Amino acid sequence: MLGSLFSVDSAIDAYLLVYDITSETSLENLEYFDELIEKNLDAGGRGRDVAAPVKIVAGNKCDLSDHRTISSAQGLAWAKAHGCGFMETSAKAMVNIEETFQILIRQVVEHRQAALAGSSSSNSPTNATRQGPSSTSKTGLTGRTTTLTEKPAKQRSGCCVIS
Repeated sequence: MLGSLFSVDSAIDAYLLVYDITSETSLENLEYFDELIEKNLDAGGRGRDVAAPVKIVAGNKCDLSDHRTISSAQGLAWAKAHGCGFMETSAKAMVNIEETFQILIRQVVEHRQAALAGSSSSNSPTNATRQGPSSTSKTGLTGRTTTLTEKPAKQRSGCCVIS
């Protein structure tokens, strides 16, 4: 049942939308969750000095590349179309797990600072509070493209290289 453990609250700072790279249905289901997030934002539950939540899409199970049905490019395209950052991860192999959360936290802090700076410098909301994160792409040593919203503090070897 979709959404049974999903919560949208105006006080939430970030969402990590995870799909399984071996299941097309899991990527399709992200649409439902993204719509829930956007409906809450459109309902006006956040004040002018509160940043819009950060959203990152994680394509999980990159250790199962032989069973992949969703390419990195497809995951990236979905993330960009919905204003989200993008990572490929493997919880089993611990690939890009820490880095994903580090980026998420860093962006929450940046969004909060931008929202506070915008509300104190003018009476209108800042554009930065509703914009999705910017993304960059780079092909790693494995030949796979990993897209990040910013450069992480360190790199990790494995099936998905952060660069």
